[in-house]
Amino acid sequence: MQRITSAEPLDKHLLLTFADGERVLVDFRPVIAEGNLFAQLENPTFFGAVQVAPNGRSLTWPGELEFCADALRGMGRASAEPSRARVPVVSSPRRSNR
Repeated sequence: MQRITSAEPLDKHLLLTFADGERVLVDFRPVIAEGNLFAQLENPTFFGAVQVAPNGRSLTWPGELEFCADALRGMGRASAEPSRARVPVVSSPRRSNR
């Protein structure tokens, strides 16, 4: 089970620190784009009101908005150690030099 020890809002991103010391940057722009309940995260004041739950198992915002630590770790990418980065590898087509 993942446990978050801190969350730092950075312009529609959260820099999360987990109990094992790994720091993960989570981009919330795709979540915000889904709209509905997530649209309120567009507001910088609301986004900055993020709280780590007392047990570290989730992040919460005022109201009923909550994300579990396991999902957040999967959404993010390691920012402190590039060798552990969780960034999908995307290959691009080769260009010909003709």
